[in-house]
Amino acid sequence: MPNCYAELEDLHYFSGELSKILRILDGKQARRTGAASPLGELFDHGCDSISQVFVTLNVAYALRLGDVRCGTFFVVIVAISLFYCAHWSTYCTGQLSFSKFDVTEAQVTIILLLLITAVFGPNIWTIGILGYQLRHLLLLGTLIGSLYQCSSYLDVIFTGGVGRNGSTVAGTSVLFPVCPLLACIVPFAMIYSKSRSAVFDENITLFVMCFGAVAAKATNRLIVGHMSRSELVLWDWIYLGPIALMLNQYYDFVVCERKLLIWVTFYTYTSLLVYCCVITRQICYHMKIYCFKVPPRR
Repeated sequence: MPNCYAELEDLHYFSGELSKILRILDGKQARRTGAASPLGELFDHGCDSISQVFVTLNVAYALRLGDVRCGTFFVVIVAISLFYCAHWSTYCTGQLSFSKFDVTEAQVTIILLLLITAVFGPNIWTIGILGYQLRHLLLLGTLIGSLYQCSSYLDVIFTGGVGRNGSTVAGTSVLFPVCPLLACIVPFAMIYSKSRSAVFDENITLFVMCFGAVAAKATNRLIVGHMSRSELVLWDWIYLGPIALMLNQYYDFVVCERKLLIWVTFYTYTSLLVYCCVITRQICYHMKIYCFKVPPRR
């Protein structure tokens, strides 16, 4: 499994963008066959909540952020936070809005970055400029751009609530959705920083995948909350994964960290898969939708 240190084959960077193109085509196919339904939003954004982690890892591989302390973990936190905040604002306003630099522009930027890496190799990002490597300047630019984007989301969240007294679509506080986000980020940040060995750096892909599964489920709950106009709940059984990692550190590493990380990652993705299947069946039953079946032409 890649660890963000080694170089990858050029085909890897091209295949990453091919997956984006195929994902976009499914929506066009659904509209062409008349199979479009409210499930499309859940499938589209739900898949995005999972794939964004792998896209961010692609960027980390391209920039070889394994050489930069906390580099990979930093860009993953930024990507997850921005994606969550976008749906947080949707949960408050009832509609998905786009800013001047949003998803499409970010994808074009990532495509250009991966193409440059495929053509010139990842060593191009280690070129020194003003005493800093080019990848360090890219990380700084990412931080500045993310803070600006996050401020615009927060402005919408605090002023655009469509519920009573400026509340969310479910009539709840606009501040509460920050709790699931912190419940994802804070435990993994503590786990990553308090590890005595380099197991999470050496297995950063596995660690980020585990982190991404927990964040994806929190985001999917937010998406479903917006679709069904229901309030969010703080506790979720998927949090047992990071809790197990934290308890293992607290009790002086009773279990091998790498083996526990593998089992926790398996558990988190199982929990995410079960949730997606259950919520899809519930929506299909309620709206009388036949999932994955194309209706006959009229």
